[in-house]
Amino acid sequence: MNGGYYPGESGDIMTKLILFINSFLSYLLVFVIITALVIVAVILGVKWKKHSDAGRTGGVEEPVMPESVNVSEDVSVSKD
Repeated sequence: MNGGYYPGESGDIMTKLILFINSFLSYLLVFVIITALVIVAVILGVKWKKHSDAGRTGGVEEPVMPESVNVSEDVSVSKD
């Protein structure tokens, strides 16, 4: 068969080039779709994490330090 579409068959170089480009673009499209899904998942994960943390801390994004710390006066280190 002259101009076959399968590897091993004799065919035109242009036909083989078009088939290669078609396969390449097909895999490139799959790669772009998967990459876009990963980016969207990361963005949503960060937003949900911030929302979850804001609910636990009362809307404050940074950790809140207490105003005073109670330390007992009788703190001694003994060396034996």
